Amino acid sequence: MSDLVRWKLMCELAASRIPKVYSSTFFSHRNISIVDQQSRCFNLCWALHRMRRIRAEHHVAIVGGGVSGLTCAVALAAWTGCLVSIFECETTLLKRFRRAGHRYIHPDLNQTGGSDGHLIYDPHKESRFPFMNWCGNYAPAFAEELIRKFEHYRATLPIALHLNTTVGTPQAANQRVELPILKPTRQSMRFDAVILATGFGEEKLDEDAATNDISYWLSGNPLTYRSSPLRKGGTERVLVSGNGDSAIIEVAQLLIRDFTHENIFSFLPSNTLAQGLSTRYAMAIQDLAHRQIARHESMIQWYWRMRAFIEINPRANLFGSGRGDQPRRELYQIAHRLLRKFDQESDIEEPLLSSITETLQAQFDTLASREIKACLDSFVLSNIFSDKILGAFRTDLHVTVTGRSPTIYSTRQAPLNWFLLRVLMEYGAIQYHQTHLTGSRLVNNLTRCQFANPSLKGDFHRVITRHGPTYTGYASDPQMRRPTPLPSIWKFLPPPEFFEGKYDQKRFKNRRLLRAQRRPLPLDDVSYPGSWDSASTLWAHADQALWFCHGQPEAAKAEHLYRRLKGSRTPSTRRSISKRLLELAATAVRRQNRRRRSSAAG
Repeated sequence: MSDLVRWKLMCELAASRIPKVYSSTFFSHRNISIVDQQSRCFNLCWALHRMRRIRAEHHVAIVGGGVSGLTCAVALAAWTGCLVSIFECETTLLKRFRRAGHRYIHPDLNQTGGSDGHLIYDPHKESRFPFMNWCGNYAPAFAEELIRKFEHYRATLPIALHLNTTVGTPQAANQRVELPILKPTRQSMRFDAVILATGFGEEKLDEDAATNDISYWLSGNPLTYRSSPLRKGGTERVLVSGNGDSAIIEVAQLLIRDFTHENIFSFLPSNTLAQGLSTRYAMAIQDLAHRQIARHESMIQWYWRMRAFIEINPRANLFGSGRGDQPRRELYQIAHRLLRKFDQESDIEEPLLSSITETLQAQFDTLASREIKACLDSFVLSNIFSDKILGAFRTDLHVTVTGRSPTIYSTRQAPLNWFLLRVLMEYGAIQYHQTHLTGSRLVNNLTRCQFANPSLKGDFHRVITRHGPTYTGYASDPQMRRPTPLPSIWKFLPPPEFFEGKYDQKRFKNRRLLRAQRRPLPLDDVSYPGSWDSASTLWAHADQALWFCHGQPEAAKAEHLYRRLKGSRTPSTRRSISKRLLELAATAVRRQNRRRRSSAAG
């Protein structure tokens, strides 16, 4: 497949129902680690750039100032030279990370690719992207590093930032996109393209439930996981509802004495535990059948490919006869029962296609869960850890975990967390049930829980729910997602991960980006805030001026001055251009005020 077809397909998968509106998440509810988010942003921006859907003369809006929004802004401004405006509803950037003092962020953790085969304990390992890189650290330090790099690029590239600004649903308007601004001073703004980078929403926390629950991003203090001094003797019973990545970390906090997020590598496969363990583990994970199916194509695409091979060679044994080949065979038989009446060129109606996809996904997750368990059980932990590991686990606490997968392992978990789960199951007091929490109430200072499985009942001293994000926002709205073009999309593979595994730095760097990276900027340390010598004040005034001129006769001249401002080299030139911008904005505001007074008088 040519690169042009791959880039076009990538743009189609990210496109919404509204023309020129794209989602940085590709409307996915999986693989939401920071590394995965940035990979998808780089892929989308690179495709939009190579397909020339965004060019230097365009003005692009990015809804959301999180990791995805900041990455998209720098990538588009650097690769295409377009003008970018970021709209963030919060008053600060990366607010969630700034508050998460006990959350440790690392490129290897929660990444779907798992270990790269040579995992070495490096608490400050750097991500490997052409730009907007960060090092492993606690969340506030991670946020500080990413914001510092973003501000450096923003000072040179045409990127405007609008904080404390909420927007509505974008709408098509005369070959452009109209974005409603939910502020009394501005009704709507028009852009050449809009990228939705609003993330996945907050966690699902039931405020009415009788749980000891707080957000995952606000938890993690080791003191809160210790036994209550008011309760004497006995084993403390804890329920963790959910078995995703965040739930695994909660279980580790509960079972391991004084566990902190940073020392998680002590329980992950590395050469410090056993020589070559990380390599063996990476190879075992890579050989899993479900990962080979899901790595490059959807299950329906995989079915068509296998069916074509079988029709050409009916006597060929494509699935093998080993134990590891059984999941492939079972999944193909299930897909064949659902799709044998159709061929690859059939136009399957959308309701039926969605039903088939959901059925295959459920069967795929079930088979994958059992396959993961069989793989992890093959690792003999007594040959890896010493007897001292028993002293790291608590004996005064018993944890019950509930989830929807048949085993505690799930495809929604990161591969490195599978190994952590294996250690927790081996040395900790933990029990798993395939069910989900339906209700809870307080009875005699205990939380009495009801589950979907009526035979499972229990009273717990603590109840922690980790059900994942709410998947709210524009990018997760099913009404925003455009139906996948069928059946032509089955002929192609999903978009390639250009930035996964190998990063060709020269390929993705141009003169504009290199100039922004190498350009020295003056230190923003002035005698009083609001001075014209302050870089942050200068950018804030310029962003506001661009805001007020948008949609006015001065808009084109204001955008030209804004680009010149970001490309200027001396403080005097920056001050001069900024004052001209403010004069244009003042003219636009006076005209708007006259119109309001005349309309009110009329």
